Amino acid sequence: MKPARFMGGAAAILGVVALVLGLARMTAGEAFSALGWLVAVPGALVMILTLGALYEWLVHRFIYHAPSRIPLLQSIHVIHQRGHHWHRFPPDRYVEAGPVERIPVFPADPYALCGATRPRLLAWAGQYALYMAVGVPLAFVPAWFLTQNPLFTGSCVVAGIVVCYFFIRVHDVIHYPDQRAIERQAWFRFLDRHHYIHHVDNTVNLNFLLPLGDLLFGTLKLELTAREAQRWPSFEQAKRLPTASPAERSVSGDVAIAN
Repeated sequence: MKPARFMGGAAAILGVVALVLGLARMTAGEAFSALGWLVAVPGALVMILTLGALYEWLVHRFIYHAPSRIPLLQSIHVIHQRGHHWHRFPPDRYVEAGPVERIPVFPADPYALCGATRPRLLAWAGQYALYMAVGVPLAFVPAWFLTQNPLFTGSCVVAGIVVCYFFIRVHDVIHYPDQRAIERQAWFRFLDRHHYIHHVDNTVNLNFLLPLGDLLFGTLKLELTAREAQRWPSFEQAKRLPTASPAERSVSGDVAIAN
C-alpha cells in the first residue's frame, strides 16, 4: 500500500463524514422535524458505515494482523492470526458444522475452544467491546460535540450497535453455514467469497461488511492468483462442510501456523 493512496482514500472518507456532520449541525435546531429526521437517520448510517470501514481496515491491518509489543494487542493478534486464521479456519477448512464456537479470551489461548455457553458469551462480548471501544471515542462522542444534534447522535449510536452486531453475526454465519435465508442473499455471497480470499491472503480484503477501505487503499482482491488456486481449494470447495467433528478438527499442531 502506498502512503499517498492511503492518505487520499482516508481524506475521501473523512470528507464524506465532514459533509454529513455539517448537515447534522445545520439541522440541530430542528432535529426532530421532518428535515431533521431526513438528515439524521440516513446521515448517521452513512457516517457509521464509511467511518467504520476506515476504522475496521486500520484495526484489522495493524492490530489483528500485526504483532505488537503491547501485551493486550499482541494477544488479540495471536488469537486472530494464529488461532482464527491458521488453526481454526485455514483455507482448506474454511467452514465448520454445528453451533458457533469461539476461542477463549480469558485466558487467551489461540488453540483452545470455549466449550461452554458462559465463556462463549465472554468471548463474544470481548469482540463486541473491542468494536465499541473504537466507536465510542472516534464516532459517537465526536458526533455529539461536532453537531450538538441529539437525534443524529442517537442515530449514530443505534447504527453503530447494529453494524457491530452484523460484523459478528455475518462472520459467524460465513464460518458456520446452515442454509439460512441470509446465506442466499447476493450481498452475503459476495462477502463470503471476499472473506475467503482474505483467509488465503491475510494482507488483502481487510474490510468485512463494506470493502470501502480495500477499494480506496488498494487491498481489494477479487480472485485468487494462479499459485493460490493451485495451493488452496476453490471457494466452492472450501464451503463444503467437513466430515470430521469440530473436536477432531481442533487438535493442536494439525496445520502449519503462520506468523
